[in-house]
Amino acid sequence: MTLYIRSVNTSFRLPMRLVGLLALVVAIPACSKLTSPPGPEPIASDTPVTMATAPTVPSGHPSNARPSLTALAQAGASAQQQPQPPQGELKIEDVVVGKGEAVKNGDTVSVHYTGTLVNGTKFDSSHDHPGNQPFTTRIPGQLIQGWNRGIPGMKVGGKRKLIVPPSLGYGERGQGQIPPNSTLVFEIELLEIKAGGPPTRQMPPRGAP
Repeated sequence: MTLYIRSVNTSFRLPMRLVGLLALVVAIPACSKLTSPPGPEPIASDTPVTMATAPTVPSGHPSNARPSLTALAQAGASAQQQPQPPQGELKIEDVVVGKGEAVKNGDTVSVHYTGTLVNGTKFDSSHDHPGNQPFTTRIPGQLIQGWNRGIPGMKVGGKRKLIVPPSLGYGERGQGQIPPNSTLVFEIELLEIKAGGPPTRQMPPRGAP
């Protein structure tokens, strides 16, 4: 089939296939405008825009990290390596340091003392004895080990505080007003030292030492 196009002065003919191709070229841009979705509206230049970003996690610290068994085991081993306070330790505190020669084993001493439990309950005191008479004994003597170990080294006029654990006191049996397994606190004042004196004990305390 041949299409004849006539102009004012001349006429020519175009093949029908070429006419169809031209029509297709014209139609494609029109269809593209109809089917393409509208683009985003422009944002005004004076409008601040904040872009949300996912929180970052520092390297080596994942947000869902849990301690591994190895870390827990190492923490437990570290705790076990920490120094533990010694059990059954006699604590000695010199409140007042005396003068002269120090008490040594074999000496006989005269002292004033007050014994209490750790809660402050008094169970004995030489000041409560008739006539406020001091307590006299040889060191070491028939005493609790807290005294035998805590008196040596004192000087006349000195005042010493002894904190005696149960193992160096009355232990599991207790005595008098002293309950079993009690830690004892003694405040001792050294009045006199009698070197090499007789192993005597005057006015044995009620319950201690």
